[in-house]
Parts: sequence; C-alpha cells; structure tokens
Amino acid sequence: MVATNRMTWPSFPAWGRSSGCTPNTSSSSFTERHSCVPASSPTPVTRLITRIVEFDTEGNYQSWSANAGEMVTKGLELTVQTSLFDELELELSTTVQKTEDERMPDVTVAYSPEVLGYGKAACRIAEGLTCALTATYVGEMEASWDETKENNEGGFGARIGETAPDRLTLGANLRWEHFPWRGLSMNARGSNLLDEEIRYPTFTNNGWADRGTLDHGRTFMISLGWEP
Repeated sequence: MVATNRMTWPSFPAWGRSSGCTPNTSSSSFTERHSCVPASSPTPVTRLITRIVEFDTEGNYQSWSANAGEMVTKGLELTVQTSLFDELELELSTTVQKTEDERMPDVTVAYSPEVLGYGKAACRIAEGLTCALTATYVGEMEASWDETKENNEGGFGARIGETAPDRLTLGANLRWEHFPWRGLSMNARGSNLLDEEIRYPTFTNNGWADRGTLDHGRTFMISLGWEP
C-alpha cells in the first residue's frame, strides 16, 4: 500500500454547466413609466474544473485537472426603473448572493462578492443632448484558497492574498448627437470620478501581488462617431 497526500485546488467555473430554477415576478401596475423586477435564483453549477495534486511517501509529485467541482449560489436580485417625466429616467439595481463550494463549505468562495449595486440617472437636456450619472458598488472579495500554504495556526490552508475591500465608484457620460452636424456624434465619459483605489483579489497566476492588482484611477475618454 502506498500512502498519499492529496490536495485539491478551488474549482473554476469556466467550462462549468449550470442548471436550476429562476422564478421571476414582475410588476408594471404603477404606470407605464415604472417597473419593479425582483428575481431569486438558487442555481447549482456542476462539472467545474478542479485541480488535484498528490505527493506519495517518496515525495513524487502528480497533478491533474478534472471536472469534479460543484458550487451552489443562492441570492436575490431587485431592479427598479422609473421615469419621473419624459426627460429623466432613474434605475436602481442590487444583488445579494451567497456562493458555496460543495467540496469546501466552510471556506468562503474566492472572487465572489456577496453584494452588488448599480444606480443610474439619465437626463435629456435638449434634442440630441443627453447626460447620465452612474454609481456602482462591489462588495469585498477574497483571494484564492491554497490548501498547501501554511497558515498562522501552524497547519495548512490559507489565502494566497489579502481581501480586496469593497468599493463605490461614480461615473458620468455626456452624449451629443448631430455634433456639429447631422450624422456626427460625440461621447464624453468619465470613470471613477472620486479617484477611488480599486483592488482586485490575487489570482493564482499573480501570487506575487499579495495585496491584489490595481485598476485604473480617474479616467476620461472622448470619442466621435459617424453614421451616414
């Protein structure tokens, strides 16, 4: 008999197969300008790619991948849209969800924020001239879990990087059609207007960045379009 030590890496949802039931209800009974769409979605995802590593008593190393992972997500999504009048439209959307890895139910799934939020206010200033303000919220995310990494308790099993904090970013967009003549349009976009630090959790292929990777700060972009 040969004793082995087996380690299993977290599942990745690429190539996964999802199945489940998504009951939706909608209401537009206020007026034609109002809608509220709640949705709940308990959805299992199976046949996820899982990496497995084994060491035998002589220290020989073996590694392979298999469609063996399974995750279950339970959550609630709510979207509200309304037009206070013809020139102003509002939209608010939020998602609260919890994903569990069936192989490691006590470990929080990596790269999976539990709360997401989005808001938009769009206004038509004049004929062919519109502007919009957006707000996006993303909850904190954990880095990948490595069962071979030593932890502070003297055992094995730890994150490969720090937790990425939650963030709230603001954006603005201005679109001018027929600028300065018919067929030509201009679009000006500002992102992360408050210049917040945006960090994504460490992934397996950039373990050296234990604090995570940074996204762009405040950015502005102007583009022109032509439709004959």
